[in-house]
Amino acid sequence: HTSPHPAFTPTLSSSWRKSVLSSYDLVLTGHHLSDSVESQILKLGRGVSILNLHGIKPVSCINGTTYLRPFINVGKEVLREYLEPDVYSEDESNGDERKGKRNWVRNRLLKDWRAVEHDIERKFGNLEEEVEEFREFFDK
Repeated sequence: HTSPHPAFTPTLSSSWRKSVLSSYDLVLTGHHLSDSVESQILKLGRGVSILNLHGIKPVSCINGTTYLRPFINVGKEVLREYLEPDVYSEDESNGDERKGKRNWVRNRLLKDWRAVEHDIERKFGNLEEEVEEFREFFDK
């Protein structure tokens, strides 16, 4: 589950995955709640509007490929506990803070935040529900 080439950056790796996966009609991903929270935090850092302050969507369609994320509301630790050790795997590059802002958010910011606010992911999930309510209101 590592990048196909050590020189791949997270952006290049993502582009490579998307190009390969675009040949499929349906893709199931292993994204979980922490992934979604990381996305929200990165969006905060970019200064997005409140209407775009959502995490990873449970279902999306990109260039004709439907992506389903059945674990997007499940915490990473819950998945680790549920899945057998030989089934759960994590990309080795996720631990390298030199490989992008997301890794810093994942390994420093959220780790430290959890130490003082153990249910921070749930709170970001609540924020996402409120954002969706705002979007529905403004779409009327």
